[in-house]
Amino acid sequence: MSMRAPSYLLLLPVIASLTLALPGLAQGESCAAYLKRKQVRGSLVLFSKVDKRICYFFGGKVRFAAPASYGSQEGKKRFVGDKKTPEGRYTLAPARQSKSYGLFMHISYPNAADRAYAKRFKRRPGSAIGVHGPPRRFSFLGGIVTWFNATDGCILLKEGDMRRLAKVMRRATPMLILGR
Repeated sequence: MSMRAPSYLLLLPVIASLTLALPGLAQGESCAAYLKRKQVRGSLVLFSKVDKRICYFFGGKVRFAAPASYGSQEGKKRFVGDKKTPEGRYTLAPARQSKSYGLFMHISYPNAADRAYAKRFKRRPGSAIGVHGPPRRFSFLGGIVTWFNATDGCILLKEGDMRRLAKVMRRATPMLILGR
């Protein structure tokens, strides 16, 4: 009796090879351009929804860059449950352990402006937004998890990239999330 692999596993090498052809996935490419244009000093985490990349700058250099995905709905996060990722200036906390995601880095959403906007509409702005790896049951998918914007508003990295970011960013750091 021979054991056959589930059919979806046969597609993984094909899907993984397609990442090489996707534009904008060169390590540090858009991050380096931003660094040069803005002359970033100190530390900063930048996430661009257009490039679907997250970058960590420290000491005038790109210390980390990786593809990432975000909320399943386009636009700026305004209310709880809207499945959008915030845009603007926040603080990213160092990584902590998470039962669901392995590692989780909290984003200081909502800020004062986010709370005021939600209050104007008598709604809640939401919370528990962060940067994390894939749900543990999907970690075997590797970089595929960053191809689709499917979170409830968080920024999603593949598991190995999440570990690398946690290793290089050990202090609370200013974060800028750029919209489309």
